[in-house]
Amino acid sequence: MSSHRFERIGLGHFTAAVPALRHLGEPDLAEDLDNAARDFCQELGRHRRSPAYRVRLRDPSLLGLAHLAWQLLASADVLRQGDDDQAALGAWCSALAARLHALEAVPDPRDSLVVVFIDIDRRGKGELVFVPLQPGDLHPLPGLGDEESL
Repeated sequence: MSSHRFERIGLGHFTAAVPALRHLGEPDLAEDLDNAARDFCQELGRHRRSPAYRVRLRDPSLLGLAHLAWQLLASADVLRQGDDDQAALGAWCSALAARLHALEAVPDPRDSLVVVFIDIDRRGKGELVFVPLQPGDLHPLPGLGDEESL
């Protein structure tokens, strides 16, 4: 997922913590995160295919980022109480939530150092693609092993 040139974040990234949440005895939180991620990626795909979408994401508020970010933060709180691997997933969830909040924090996309566009993954779901305008403008998310398989 991460490279020096761009970063893709899709459904597998948003739902990476679901199995760990179930293992920790949090099936409701796991289901809430899974549903929020699926709904968000579905909405990304719909927006990407709509006539309102033009090359890059201009109005992130249309996508309902806040609900998914909230679910990621709630998941992070629980995961931090687990073992080292679960705590790493908690850090991952926090980093993803921060990335989503950063999208909403830029009042005008022309002021951003990172261009964000929407792509469709091989399963037909929408995914975010972050492309920095200058090398180093995008700090990579913490790794979780083989992210290409997510």
